[in-house]
Amino acid sequence: MKLLVLIFILLILCFLPILLCACNDSDNISSEKTADELFVSGKITFGDLPLANVYVFVNGSLRYQTDDTGTFYLDSINVKDILSFSADGYTFSCNSLEITESDSFITVFAYLFEPYTVTVSSNNPAHQNTGAHQVYDCIDLTASENDDSVFLGWYIGGSLLSDRKSFRYYPSADTSVYAKYVLAPLAPVLTFSDGILSWDICENALGYEIYVDGTYIETVFASSYDISHLLKEGNSYMIEVAAINECFSRTGSISVEIPVAEPPAVDNPEEIFSNEFLSASAIGDECFCIFYARSNVEYFELYLNDTFFFTSDIVSVPDINLDKCETAGKTTVLIDNKEYYCIFVNVSSFLYTGYNYLSVILYDNAYIAEIYTFFVYEPKLDAPESVYISDGVLYWEYASSANFEIYLNNALVAVVSDSRFYDFSSLPITENDVIQIVATKDGYTSSDPVQISVTP
Repeated sequence: MKLLVLIFILLILCFLPILLCACNDSDNISSEKTADELFVSGKITFGDLPLANVYVFVNGSLRYQTDDTGTFYLDSINVKDILSFSADGYTFSCNSLEITESDSFITVFAYLFEPYTVTVSSNNPAHQNTGAHQVYDCIDLTASENDDSVFLGWYIGGSLLSDRKSFRYYPSADTSVYAKYVLAPLAPVLTFSDGILSWDICENALGYEIYVDGTYIETVFASSYDISHLLKEGNSYMIEVAAINECFSRTGSISVEIPVAEPPAVDNPEEIFSNEFLSASAIGDECFCIFYARSNVEYFELYLNDTFFFTSDIVSVPDINLDKCETAGKTTVLIDNKEYYCIFVNVSSFLYTGYNYLSVILYDNAYIAEIYTFFVYEPKLDAPESVYISDGVLYWEYASSANFEIYLNNALVAVVSDSRFYDFSSLPITENDVIQIVATKDGYTSSDPVQISVTP
């Protein structure tokens, strides 16, 4: 028995070194394998956009396909493994990449295998980087806006691509991109002759605004304008024309002085006109300008407060009946055995309350004569309404602001300012005395009096 135990111990002692070596070798193999294996991730971009559906190969074997984020993930990668990438139409910045111990995240750039041609043009001469560009991924488009231009957008054909001044464009085919601007027109250079204002057509202008002494007159689309009807002899004017479009206004100006035309000599100019002949007459609520002219006067112009009002060769009428006249007319009269036209014009709707300055210009072939006058047009006020007496107080109604004169037996006793009653109980009133009230106002003809008898 002792012999068997001894033999077993000897056998163990013999095989123990072998077992120890085997264990040590196993540990070394496992340790080396773990140290060589890596986890590698990365991202594939086209310009600054992630690129999906790119095949990722390890040592020629497909291991991954990128998602919408362009990202890939690889485990169990060994040092010196070879990574490669594939996608239709693209080439890559680091194909056949050998993995090193420091590789944990890899950035890969994709480019078009064949570039697209992007041709940039513009209606703005100042726009930069026009022409054809070979684009492997994207092109940065930048507008060249300045004080004489406003950028509208990038267009392909008639379709808006983007209205951003700086825009990164990824073509998918050969493309023409148009940079569209609104450009400022040049200021018009003005000329003036015989009442006609002219200028050269201004490129980029959609129309032209006419101003006389800062007052807007009209917008036109031609390159000339008859301004003679706005100008009077002996006056100077600053005339401006603004070339305009959606974004800009460029103005040219010219100073114009209208000389006074000297009439040719005539034998007896007193026969042409006389200041005494010009007058204004009120018929009811209508006001007429009335003047006389020699019968060979062809036509006349009427100005009211320096504003052109009326021109006419006038129509003959049998007689002057202002009650039935609506506008203008003439009739032939004899004054000192000389034949004249009596001319009348209804100016009621154009008059201002108070003084109105009226001028008439008569035209007789080449002779021009001018006459002036001042006259007052005072429309008549309405009479007070609902007038009555109660307990010594006079009451009335009136629709607008006015003063009211109170009369007792035709004698003025009081003036009431913008009120509707008057207490006359302190006055010595007797039976059958008469009280009158009249509406008054500056610039107006007083109303007809309203009369009421006093009953004590």
